[in-house]
Amino acid sequence: MRFSFKNSILKVLFVAFFSSVIIFNLPITSKSFADTIYLKNKSVLDGKILKEGNGKITLQIDGGSVDFSLLEIERIERTKSDVSPVIGDGHEEEQFSEIIKIVPEFQDQAMQNEALFIIENGWQGDHEKLGSFLKQNQEFIKTAKQTDHATFVLPELDLDITSDSAKRWSAGVDSLKRLAIFLTLDGRYHEAHGDLSKAIGNYIFVIDVSESVLNSRRYEDFSASVAMKNYAFSALKDAISSTTLSLSDKQVLGDLFKKLDSSNFTIKEVLEAEADYQINLMKQQFNKKSNPEITADVVLKYEELSHYYYGKLLKVLETRSDDEINKFYSDINNIKATIKNIKDPNNALSKPIVDKNDFATRIATILVMTGFPNSQPFMIFHNDYIKKYESMRKSFLAD
Repeated sequence: MRFSFKNSILKVLFVAFFSSVIIFNLPITSKSFADTIYLKNKSVLDGKILKEGNGKITLQIDGGSVDFSLLEIERIERTKSDVSPVIGDGHEEEQFSEIIKIVPEFQDQAMQNEALFIIENGWQGDHEKLGSFLKQNQEFIKTAKQTDHATFVLPELDLDITSDSAKRWSAGVDSLKRLAIFLTLDGRYHEAHGDLSKAIGNYIFVIDVSESVLNSRRYEDFSASVAMKNYAFSALKDAISSTTLSLSDKQVLGDLFKKLDSSNFTIKEVLEAEADYQINLMKQQFNKKSNPEITADVVLKYEELSHYYYGKLLKVLETRSDDEINKFYSDINNIKATIKNIKDPNNALSKPIVDKNDFATRIATILVMTGFPNSQPFMIFHNDYIKKYESMRKSFLAD
């Protein structure tokens, strides 16, 4: 997750060394919409959307207002006025697929844990409550699978992880994971009841949606995509080894593996993109400073250290060793602990500055570590994902 400028050590450093703080001034103004809702029954309604939430939209029309379930809606067109939008009023989610807002929620954590167990091990026994849950939501499943998977995108992320955009992104990730669990669970149900083709269709839909999430090539979205694929792969591995796999099912799976082999980009590309993002961000912010000489030294050192640490992480990932990943992050966490305790007089970062290079190195180290992804569990999770995919692909090709 990217860092927050509000509460991080960055703010202290910029005050101490540059006598200024990065402040993002966002205009807050009023907003009006002329919205058009297209219903699945071919009706078209113009008005102003007053409220969205809980799977419903309230539309103001002449003479009053009316509520619509998102399941009734084919699409929404929002026509903005010339007035700038209010930051954080919720309409930044326009590109975020409407269907994600109404993914069914499990009754409690125990119910979701039961679903995860079934996804991993298959549908064995009655599981009456989950079976009833799936039957109650068949209309949602039908609507979801008719939705173009390319529309499943996550909201944009703000630099500040406490912002509304970050909260919307987090809610979006939770919904996408729940969608993956729900559809994979439904697939396991059909698999247990003899409809393997329908089950495979569910698993592939989840994988297709996860691929759409990757379009932004952001580190955060990559982690969400991997989580979704893991649910589908857990079930798909059993389908592949099934003796009832038809020729058409094999063709569909063969096409899936070809697509994943050719289109799925790697963690290497994601981390390289993340390093470039952080470097460009720092260049933009430091270019605002009044001392060009100091700025240039810090930016150059920041770029050098970013490539070093991200490059080192990539080499660790190539080992496919959980122990190596743990060791790397242990070293990273030790550096971060040093930064956190910067006021300690025995801390190396608190010692008198020797020269410009020493100054630039200290500041750049702090900045790189503050923005470096704290993703040790995910990297191990990603290792498992790669192993699962390679094993599944090998099993399919062997047949």
